[in-house]
Amino acid sequence: MNLTHYKLTDLELWINEHYLSGGILSASDMKIKAIADLFDIDIVYYEGPCVADWDDPDNNVIFIDSRQSFEEQREAFFHELCHPLRHIGNQEEMTESFIEFQEIQATQFQYCASLPIYLLQDYMDASQKFLTKILAGDFMLSEKFVIRRLEQIKQRIYISERDERMKEARKIKVVLEEGHVERVIAELVRQRKVMEEVR
Repeated sequence: MNLTHYKLTDLELWINEHYLSGGILSASDMKIKAIADLFDIDIVYYEGPCVADWDDPDNNVIFIDSRQSFEEQREAFFHELCHPLRHIGNQEEMTESFIEFQEIQATQFQYCASLPIYLLQDYMDASQKFLTKILAGDFMLSEKFVIRRLEQIKQRIYISERDERMKEARKIKVVLEEGHVERVIAELVRQRKVMEEVR
């Protein structure tokens, strides 16, 4: 996969800046504790659902379900990480639609924070056949999760390339020969008559 046409989102720029300033330079640096420490967030493992408590800006905690697999814990951590870093308020006092909005943002954050684009560049020469398995192993995520992130990246590349083609197409000047439009209209009228005769 070629990342040349990948355009970073504002969220990715924010994540990249914080990770790089915190010394996250490879997949092996992406340990839950290291990232939690980077953002001054406490981690608590317990037998219950993964949630974040971010009401008190001086005491942010992410609770991780110890019954989940290691990959599920990591995926949940990156989702919950969004809340203390990017959200305010208490979800128990919010409307359903606002909670849903925050959860959508947290899911988007989860993908970008768990597989940051600047760390993926070194993997793009790997065979597409093995890329998912390699990324899942190195970043300690499920293959299903990695596939979704790669699809997201491919979609953004496609959109970027399409936008570039459209921009180039707008630069092309179309010059029509004299009488071209009249000939096209005459052909359309002729085709319509043939279709009416067939009916």
